[in-house]
Amino acid sequence: LREALSKYSGSLPDVTSAVASGDGGSKAVTVAVRDLYRMMDDERAKNHGSVLHNVFPQFATRGEHGWMQQDANECWAEVLRALRTQLKGTGEEIFARNRLNMCNIAETEDHTASIISRFMEGKFKIEMKNLESDAEPSTVTTESFSQLSCFLSQEVKYVQLGIKSKMTEEIVKNSVVLGRDAKYEKKTLIDRLPAYLSIQMVRFFYKEKDKVNAKILKDVKFPLLLDLYDMCTPELQQKLMPARDAFKVFLTNSVFSHMK
Repeated sequence: LREALSKYSGSLPDVTSAVASGDGGSKAVTVAVRDLYRMMDDERAKNHGSVLHNVFPQFATRGEHGWMQQDANECWAEVLRALRTQLKGTGEEIFARNRLNMCNIAETEDHTASIISRFMEGKFKIEMKNLESDAEPSTVTTESFSQLSCFLSQEVKYVQLGIKSKMTEEIVKNSVVLGRDAKYEKKTLIDRLPAYLSIQMVRFFYKEKDKVNAKILKDVKFPLLLDLYDMCTPELQQKLMPARDAFKVFLTNSVFSHMK
């Protein structure tokens, strides 16, 4: 991402005209993020938060005590959306690096696709099965994702459990075969893991009795290395096995070396 940003040649346009243009201000945001990285490298004092406030006015709201608190995940999603439209791939060099990083990208993929799409988006394989009719065949679809959600509850103590809790769920939707709403099992597996993955901690839930959104305040343990192997499709698991085996050997050797 930093390499792609450093090569981005855009200049900061007039923010008002940029927001009104077809790119929705994504060029202005991309330039601001690029310059922010440059600022962090050379320690020059510049404030690029004003660009975010102008392009995304929902993050510039004020209360009687000053700036209002904003949702970090919403801001992250908006910034990624802006970068996705501006940062394109540079061909075989990026493709080769992708393979080295084990991003599981098909060789037929467009090498000029967005850097964000290539390095920070994964893919779900979703199977829908009608629980009330064997006559209706199961359907399999794919869906892209830019983050995984960890749904918190009183039972969730580890981030993996919070993610996995919604990978298989029961939903109600219309059945063409039955001509009415029916219960379905929705089973989601990861078919592609990105090189860089963010996790959203979903702390809010709707209290049906009180008709309000409630926030769950509890600690959730997370590992330094997040293992999502059990949530992947069998095909992706096979591709992950060589790296997993090599990592197990590395850990074993490290333990033995410390015991000597």
